[in-house]
Amino acid sequence: MFYLNSAIVEDAGDTGYSPIFREMGRKLGPFDVSAIPIGAYEPRWFMRHHYVSPEEALRIHLDVASKKSVAIIIGARSFLPMNT
Repeated sequence: MFYLNSAIVEDAGDTGYSPIFREMGRKLGPFDVSAIPIGAYEPRWFMRHHYVSPEEALRIHLDVASKKSVAIIIGARSFLPMNT
């Protein structure tokens, strides 16, 4: 969490979904903006601890009571086989 001008910004960093986000929202929220890592989230069995899926990103957005959210990731790679 950090302040940008007068906005309260939540940056989840690289993370999988966890109930801790509900606690963050309850104790620290609401947030003006949340940066949520939707990256190489497939296959779930392998990536679920590292990146959230789009559905989990929505849960985080709601859990932390964010007014707005943006999906972030830098240098995402796909671990799925290519269909060629």
